[in-house]
Amino acid sequence: MLKEYTNAPVQEVTMAVHFEPVMGLNTIGLIERCLAMKGMLGEFDLQETPYSPTHLESVGRKLPTQHFKISDGVPELGCRLTSIEKTESIHIQNNRFSVTWVRQADGQYPRYDTLKPAFFEKLNIFTEGEGLSKLNLVINQCGIQYVNQVADDDSSGFSMFNFIDLGHFNQHEGLSFSTTQRLEERGEVGRLYMEANTVFSFEADEKGQVNEKRLLQMKLTFRGAPKDNVGTFLDRGHEAIVLTFAQSLSESGRNLFKEIERAK
Repeated sequence: MLKEYTNAPVQEVTMAVHFEPVMGLNTIGLIERCLAMKGMLGEFDLQETPYSPTHLESVGRKLPTQHFKISDGVPELGCRLTSIEKTESIHIQNNRFSVTWVRQADGQYPRYDTLKPAFFEKLNIFTEGEGLSKLNLVINQCGIQYVNQVADDDSSGFSMFNFIDLGHFNQHEGLSFSTTQRLEERGEVGRLYMEANTVFSFEADEKGQVNEKRLLQMKLTFRGAPKDNVGTFLDRGHEAIVLTFAQSLSESGRNLFKEIERAK
């Protein structure tokens, strides 16, 4: 039974599919499709973004690799559609489609049961929206990522988790921790990445004074090539992320995030 958290530290969730490059989505074709999507989605802003390289997961053991690329002709680019409320963004390029949801202003965090159908709804608009030529994507990878943040101003952020003991390093200025798991199920290989880092944010108070805030940011990412379909792979990734998060919590973390049994 999966756990659930009524006070979860989730700040954002991203779902993505990677596919073989679509020739018709280079520069002008991509912008035209994004403009059409903007009209269908409503209150979204559109902006161009730098092209983001994609790296496919290998089936076997992961080894260090080097990447380089020589560009020729018109540079590739990406587009981002961002909701007016800044709570949702869609990133599109000729080999990748992703949707990111961020925590609401009222404190409500994105729930998987709501986000999954919303993701496929937007993916469907992208591939065969009204007035658009249909895209037949050859999907070679998909993934899901959760970004959590915990206040760490008094060096207590890591005490919410059990994977590292900072008892003798309570004056640390910053810390980084990462691990990778290769998870195989019925011949389908996915990798789960856990990354924990100290990050800083800057906020102005009522007097306009800018204050520095230290946070512990924990990213949990599951990605790989889907064997059957994207939806099933995302379900598997969501389960792996929730289980790993639950197993990594200390007693203090379970109490702070208000752990409960997930309703059936």
